[in-house]
Parts: sequence; C-alpha cells; structure tokens
Amino acid sequence: WGSCCYGRGGFGADFTQNSLLAKYRPDLLHLPTTNGEHCTGDGIKMGEARVPCSKRSAAAQATYSSCLSEYLFLGCVHGQQEIGAKTIDLEWVQVHPTGLVKPDDADAKIKFLAAEALRGVGGIILNAEGKRFCNELGRRDYVTGEMWKSKPPFRLCLNKAASDEIIWHCKHYTGRGVMKFYGSGADLAKDMGVPLSVIEQAHEEHFQAAKKTETDPDGGPYPAYPSGKCWDEASGKTGSGKKFFHNIIPGDAVKNEPFYVAIITPVIHYCMGGLLVDTDSACVGTSNTAIPGLYAAGEVAGGVHGNNRLGGNSLLDCVVFGRVAGKAAAKYMLGADMKDVDLREITGGGLTGAVESSKLAGGSYEDKMNSSAPAAAAAAPAAGGGGGGGITLADVAKHNTKTDCWVVVDGQVLDVTSFLSEHPGGELAILTFAGKDATEEFNMIHPPDVIGKYAPDSVVGMIGGGGGGGGVAAAAGGGGGGGGGIPLTEVAKHNTKTDCWVVVDGQVLDVTSFLSDHPGGELAILTFAGKDATEEFNMIHPPDVIGKYAPDSVIGAVGSGVAAAAPSAAPKASGPIRKDTGSKLGNHQAWGHLDGAPNWRVDLDENPGVLLINVKSYFNATWFLLLAVLYEVCATIFSAKNIKISNDRLGLTRSAILLILFIVIHAVGNLHVFKGPDDFNGYGYFYVRLYWTGFGLPANIVEEYILLSVLLHVFVGLKRTWDMKLALVQSQGVSVLNLAISGLMLLTFMTIHLFQFRFGDTDQFGPYYIRPPPYLINFWGISSLNLFWTKDASIEPVGVRDIYALEFQIFKNPLWSFFYIFSVFIFMYHACVGWKKVTPVLGIPRGHIWRVELIGYAIMIVMGLVYISFPLYVMATTPFS
Repeated sequence: WGSCCYGRGGFGADFTQNSLLAKYRPDLLHLPTTNGEHCTGDGIKMGEARVPCSKRSAAAQATYSSCLSEYLFLGCVHGQQEIGAKTIDLEWVQVHPTGLVKPDDADAKIKFLAAEALRGVGGIILNAEGKRFCNELGRRDYVTGEMWKSKPPFRLCLNKAASDEIIWHCKHYTGRGVMKFYGSGADLAKDMGVPLSVIEQAHEEHFQAAKKTETDPDGGPYPAYPSGKCWDEASGKTGSGKKFFHNIIPGDAVKNEPFYVAIITPVIHYCMGGLLVDTDSACVGTSNTAIPGLYAAGEVAGGVHGNNRLGGNSLLDCVVFGRVAGKAAAKYMLGADMKDVDLREITGGGLTGAVESSKLAGGSYEDKMNSSAPAAAAAAPAAGGGGGGGITLADVAKHNTKTDCWVVVDGQVLDVTSFLSEHPGGELAILTFAGKDATEEFNMIHPPDVIGKYAPDSVVGMIGGGGGGGGVAAAAGGGGGGGGGIPLTEVAKHNTKTDCWVVVDGQVLDVTSFLSDHPGGELAILTFAGKDATEEFNMIHPPDVIGKYAPDSVIGAVGSGVAAAAPSAAPKASGPIRKDTGSKLGNHQAWGHLDGAPNWRVDLDENPGVLLINVKSYFNATWFLLLAVLYEVCATIFSAKNIKISNDRLGLTRSAILLILFIVIHAVGNLHVFKGPDDFNGYGYFYVRLYWTGFGLPANIVEEYILLSVLLHVFVGLKRTWDMKLALVQSQGVSVLNLAISGLMLLTFMTIHLFQFRFGDTDQFGPYYIRPPPYLINFWGISSLNLFWTKDASIEPVGVRDIYALEFQIFKNPLWSFFYIFSVFIFMYHACVGWKKVTPVLGIPRGHIWRVELIGYAIMIVMGLVYISFPLYVMATTPFS
C-alpha cells in the first residue's frame, strides 16, 4: 500500500478541556493565540491512534482524514493493529511576547502577531508606567518572562526612523486597528496617562547606553545577551542586557517625535512538540523504528526546534522537512524507479524579476516577482470592448460573509464560499478579505498559478466599472453602459458629520460610517467633506487602501451626471459560466437583484416568511444561549485559574452567568409576596430546610455558592479595572469605568439589602406559623401554586421568620423604596452593558450574537420590572391579615 505524508499544524488554538494544551500546558489556557482555529492537534492525535482492527469502521472513518484512515485500515489488513507513532516535547509551547491587541476587541482569543522586525528596527517596549524593563532583542521566552514580572498594558513604540524603515508594516497594522499613530511623544504620554518626563527618561537612558556601547562595547557593568557586558541598566538588571541598538533618539527629542505604537500581550505562537520523526521525516513508532510509509512535516513534526523555535524558521522547517518527507515517500513507493527532478523546471524557471524593497507603504518586497502574471490579469479588465463592464468593487463588497464570500485577486473576482473549509491556512485567512481586494497579501505567499491549478471554477468574472459593454476603459470614458457619474455639485451637498462624501481619484466615497474608525481621527476627513481630497489623500496613503479597508464606501464615479450612450456592440461574457452547485445561494445572481433592496437569498436566515418576525432564527438563538448558559453555570468556579485572583475574564464571565441565573430564580421566588404571608414565608423557610447542605453553617449550599460567585465577580472585576481600565481614563474618558462604578454601587446596595432582609430583625413580629410540606415541595399544591405550605392538619405547624411583615415594614418607607427602585435601575444598566461584553465569548454562532444580545436585554429589563413591582405593590396595598 502507498505512503502517507502528513502536514498539519500544532495544537495552539485548542482550548477545550480534552485538548493537548490542557493536558500538557494547562497554565497557558488563559492566553490568546496567533494560531488559526484549525490548529487543534488533530495530526498528533491521529498519529498516536491505537485502534483495534475490529473497530476500524467506526473509529477511522469517523475520526481520521481519508489518507490516514486508509493507512490505518491497510495496516489492519497487513496485521498492524495500531499506528502508535511516538510524540516528543509536547510540553514545549512557545509564548510570543508581541501579540497585537485590538483596543476595541481586547479580549479576542485570536490575535495578530507583530513581526519580529518591529523590535529589530529599534522598537522599544514600555510598561504601564512608561518604563523599559527588558532587552527588546532577547529571546521570545525571555521577553515574555520579563513581561510577566512587569505591569501591563505593554506598548511597543517605534520612533520615526524606526517606523520609516518598515513603514509598510506600520501602515498594515494601523489599517487593521492594532497599531496607532501619535503625532508626538507628548500625545503618547497623554494617552498612556504617564508623565512625559518618564518616557523621556526611558529614551535618554537607552540613548546613553547605546552611545557608551559604541565607545566601549564590553565595558558595561551588566551581563549582556548573548555574551559580554552591556551599559543598558533596564535590561542589564535582568541578566540579559542589550548590546545592539538601532534608530535611537535622545530623551529631549521624545516630546515632538512621531511614534507608531501597538499594545502587545504574550500569545501562544508555536508548538515545538509533535510526532517524533527521523532524518527522513518518517514517524517513529513505539519500537523506536520508523513506521513504514508514514511521514510528517511542518508543526506536526516534533523535536525539530528544541524547547524554543527561533524566529524565521517556520516556513523553513515546512519547506525543508516537506521536501525530505516527499522524497522519502516517493522512494518508499517507487524504490529504484524514483528520479530526482529540478525544482526550476517544475516551476517554469522559478521566480522572475528583481527582489527590491518597496518604496510605498502599500507595496511589498515581492512587488516585482512574477510580475508578468498580475500584468496579464490586469490587461483583461483594462482592454476595451466586451467584458460586460466587469464586476464593480461595490458589488464584490456585498459578498462578505462565510456563506457568501467573494474576493479579488489580480483583477479577478473569485467566489470562494465552497473553498473556505478546504483552505490549508484556515477560513479566517480568507474571511479577513471577504468582499475586498486581497491581491497584495495573496501574492506575497502564493505562486502565480495557484488559482488556475486549484480553484479554476471559483473565478466568476473580472473587476470593472459595471454597466454594459466596453470594459473598464469604455465605462470610464462614458462609452459603455451605466450612468454618467455623480457631479461635484452633488458631492458638495454632503459635507457634514452625519452625511459625509469625499472624492478620491475620481471615485465618490460615502465615509459617514467610517469617520469614527479613521486612525487619523474624524477631523482629517471632515476637512475635505464634500470636496476632492485626492492630492492630500495620495500623499499619505498607499494606492490600494480604499479597496482593502473601505471598498463598500465607494458609491460611484465623478461625472457630469448625464447618462452615457448605449454600447455599440453586444457585451461578451466576462468570465466562465459557473455550474449551479446546488447550495441555497448557488444561483442567486440569476434571480436578479435590485440595488438598495435586500437580496432575499442572501438574507434567507432573516426572512420571516408569513410571520412578523423570524421565529426560527430567534428560536435558534435562544437554543444557543441556553447551551452557553448551561455550560458556564456547570463549569465549576473552583478551577485553578479562578482561585488565582488574576485579571483573566473567565472567572468574571462564569460568575456573571451564575449570578444572572440566581437573580432570575430569586425574582420568580419573590413573586410569592403577591400570594400572601403563607407563600412568602414558606418560600423563605424552604431555604432554611436546606441548611444541612451548608457544611455546618447557618446557610445552605446554594447561598454559599452564590456568595463565592459574588466575591469572585467583585475581586476579578476590581482587578481588571485596576490593571486595565484606570490607565485608559485619561485617553478615553470616565466611560471606560461604567461597569466598575455601577458594580460598586450594586455592591453597596447588596450589602445593605442583605442586612435588611437576610439578617433583618424578624423577632419583633414573633414567629409566623405554617405547615411545611413533608417533601420540601407541596406536590399536591402545584396546580394552585401553593408550593411551600400545606393545609394538611396532620402536619405540626412550625414557627418561621416573618419576612413578609419585614418586607412591608421596610417598603412602606418611601425612602427605602426609592433606594431599592434606583438600585434596580443600576442593576439593569450594569447587566445590559455587561451582557453586551460577554455574549461574543459565550461560543454563540456569530450570526446569532445580536439576537442573543436582544434576548439578554429583554431578560434584564423584565427582571428589573419584576423587582420594581415589589416595593410598588407594598406601597399601594395593605398586608394580608
């Protein structure tokens, strides 16, 4: 039977309880990751598989890839009972120090990775106090270790000289919202909430250390990395001092120096462990010999990097071991018939063109490589005649979801919806550019023939100006179909913050919704509202920035407004005819689409049919919410992560879900006040009868668990506020503390409320006698809702606390009633704001998140109204006798 070459990722994105990460490095489960969601260790688990032949049908077919399951099956045929590949170094998981934090999505589990070059060109790392604390050029594990010892948030700062050296990276990260430009060091200090003098001192000490190193490289008092001595005190005290400096500035230059700055955090980046391989990249079995015909390459292969992979080796080990594995597999199958081939011949001559450094922010180092392919592709839409006018970027931008995904590559429009799950780099890599032009990033890492070879049927047409015949050239010149453009007089009418149009390179852009997201601030755009901003825009932006980051803002082209002449010839087809794949959206284009109206096939999930609302969608959202709540409540709060009072949000989230569940149950229980003292006091005595579960304390286990949840919620919330929110007040305002302030108000209310009711004085009223049901619940009273007392005269009456009389005594006082109602409104606000933050991390499918938010808001508001009804009822009535 044949060989199997297995190339898979590591397990750095699997945070489930049964994951390899949980087994070998549970201490890292709280960290985010740079790995794609496909990195779940499947390759390692498959290689380790030990499956009896009799179970092959159920296990192999359901669990393994076709290649490996077939290998397992044939192994059974040949008498091999298991695969049983050995593993090595699974405990070595690399944590990278520079995962980029997106401020508006700070808790995202998957982060962008900052290129090592950001530190290499002279970027320095500052802690929350604005001080350096490590050697920025140290090993990844070293820098991460020093970050653990210092105070977050951490900022990676590049001065002008450093950022100019790799300006493409800075623009790239800024466009994705994970890096910010500051016009001066003074602005940076203000945003950080630290004195400018602190940042100036950090730069001055860094500058002086560099100058001393120039004159006396090994004369410093501190140990240096990798050897010798250094002058840099900040890093020298860690035992791994800095000896190499680049693009330094003195402290007095900081105030007016522009900076590019990113907030960084440690992230899981690479798994050094995997399947043990030999020098032929063959998997080694339990007998310490190679398993015939089974090979591994890439991150799935362990033991290649020791305990810490060096930067720059990721693609290298894939290429080297991939070629080694491929050659060994071919030799295993062909034996002496195997022939060596020339890689240059296979690739048609290899890369063409010079490798030149880009001079534009929007370029890349590969700009001139394989330049003939993009040129040929671009020639098609540029040619006159035919093409049907092409597909506009505005049309492409409408297809930006997982169920309807188009991208543009080298002028071609590709429908990659059905290809998402098959993409070797994972779905997220494509979805990042859904509805956009991905040419630049695509050509960085793919050969020119990859689309024609692997996805030829994904091409649906070419980019053009839309409308009838003539191609792009004709459309631009008014010779094709479509309208005559938007006159500048019309653009000039849209010149306010709530209705803002601008012109760039002949395109009219509606940037109203983009104003608040603009990295340079709203004013930079509003200055040109209703005007032509082409000259100023092109001075500071790369040429592809609109197509990449705001393709849906393009609403037309500048023109006279007069309709263009009809085309002289019938248009030709703009691309190959695609067969109907049979999906829900497979032929929605054939049904036509009215601009400005929803596409009923794309919005199928939102279509209510004959009902006023889409009941099915809300049912699905409720179901996913129920599953999420059950998981969060059942997941114990006594995990190791929660006992450590850290600022990790897991304890905050789970305790919040449990408290919401308790508040709902408590509200339902308090409704017994409307039925009178028997029901209300019986409800209170029900919990007293459970005191035997409270480990000897005058409380039941539910009360104790709720108390622990409250304490966990308070401590973690306060720590997150102290560690993360206080530093943001000066830059973002006091609104960042809304949850902390409302939470402290609720804590004050809850403390008073407990002393009033849980520990309130009911002896003044004397005992209230009821006949408690023998089995805690009065099952015979369910139909009449008499759940906690019975009329059975054979049961001896028991004196219980008269909390019914206590409630009337307290709420008859208008001040206490007002305090209670005011606190309930605070609760509704706190719960709704917190709910919006927690829903994205509950594992709810993305399409249902907004519905779950609405359901949550409804629950909070209804619960608030229920609680408000109690004091209103008491003030408006007299107690039952």
